[in-house]
Amino acid sequence: MIDLRPWLVCGATAVLAACGGPDDAPACASDDCATTCATAGCTTGTSTEGSADSSAGASSTGTSTVPAPDTTVADSSSTAPECTIDDECAAPTPHCSMGTCVTCSATPDPDGACAALDPDAPLCEGDACVQCREGDTTVCTGTVPVCDAATNTCVGCTEHAQCPMSACHLDEGSCMPEDRVWFVDGDAGSCGAATGARAAPYCTVGDALAQIGQASRGTLRVFAASEPYTEAITIDGTRTVAVLAADDGVPEFDATGAPTLTVDGATLFAWRLRWRSNAQDPAVVLDDAIAWIDRSEIVQNQGGGIDASNASSLHLRTSILGAGGTGLADRQALRVDGATIDVVASTIAGNDSSMNASVRCLGGGGGSLRNSIVVGLDPPSISCLALDVADSVVDTPGLGGEGNTVQGSFNAGWFVDAAGGDFHLVSGTLFEDAGVWHTGDPPVDLDGDPRPTRDGALDVVGADVP
Repeated sequence: MIDLRPWLVCGATAVLAACGGPDDAPACASDDCATTCATAGCTTGTSTEGSADSSAGASSTGTSTVPAPDTTVADSSSTAPECTIDDECAAPTPHCSMGTCVTCSATPDPDGACAALDPDAPLCEGDACVQCREGDTTVCTGTVPVCDAATNTCVGCTEHAQCPMSACHLDEGSCMPEDRVWFVDGDAGSCGAATGARAAPYCTVGDALAQIGQASRGTLRVFAASEPYTEAITIDGTRTVAVLAADDGVPEFDATGAPTLTVDGATLFAWRLRWRSNAQDPAVVLDDAIAWIDRSEIVQNQGGGIDASNASSLHLRTSILGAGGTGLADRQALRVDGATIDVVASTIAGNDSSMNASVRCLGGGGGSLRNSIVVGLDPPSISCLALDVADSVVDTPGLGGEGNTVQGSFNAGWFVDAAGGDFHLVSGTLFEDAGVWHTGDPPVDLDGDPRPTRDGALDVVGADVP
């Protein structure tokens, strides 16, 4: 039977929607349907259902023939781009490059792509944007001046070597001001023309210290001189002062008639210094002070080593308190009166006193001691109920903490020259592998020799790795 209804035979989608198919009689019976089909380049008219001539490349009804449109599917490469701006991309491919979301390494300018995406992570490392990398620490400032190579993130400083132009404020993790650094050299010989610059250093620590006013910060770089510095030094008020060795030598301080160094209400960072031979007073007195003493030696001081009192806070790391005190007086290598101490990887040995010679706590003072040697001339030499001791060799039983070895007597043969104040270890002592290194502990010993730097690794106790 012949279907006399005009209907669409070309198959264009838009026209199908307007005109329907051969079974849609009401729509195709109107003049609009024929007009729409003709506009689309299709054939209308009467036809026998299924009579289209596919071999002619057009649809024929016997009334008129119009070429059918090209219905070839478009190539996928002509589709819309995946992105036009970075905001249309997300991790792990957050950058839009030539219409595609990619990693930073796949862009024409990897660092530029990162800087444009996040100014706080402007460097491309591998396939990720990071804050810093070795040799490029531009965004590492303030309290995060150091680049952690393992994570490529900015972190606080933990060593003075990380702030080579000044010193590390170890309480904050920031570098001290680089424009407030003064040099001291007791051998300079031109004190009248001194400015504190490396080329024109001050001759005394006192002259350099005078440049640091109250409530301000500064760094003193002190050269080892041919003779010890004999001045008694006082750092008081609200000053924050770093006193560091200026070169490979170890500056030596030797005063009499007063403590060699007094810190009263101030903050001190000391690094690679030696205080010795004070016959009457303690070498270092801390009064309501904060002190970080690293890689330093306090030896042969008959007046005592460090006296910390009145809410002071002492951090003693990789340092030596040795051959101090006298059996005729109540002197300690470390006297703690209402203060707090944190002793790590240090040697407190060969000290003498009419009382406990190594560590004595009064007035509720106490703290912690780890990875250290504490052996006096006359054991037991520790008297401190509030001291937590761990992973150390000590001469006093019954102390709190774990991993300790009790050694009941002092042996000068453990050290290079104990009587002369040299407490470097000889090889083959009981101190090797007697401690445990933990994350955050000093990475090097007194002389800069490396420690294990792996959390939980066995370590030599004391300041020196033989």
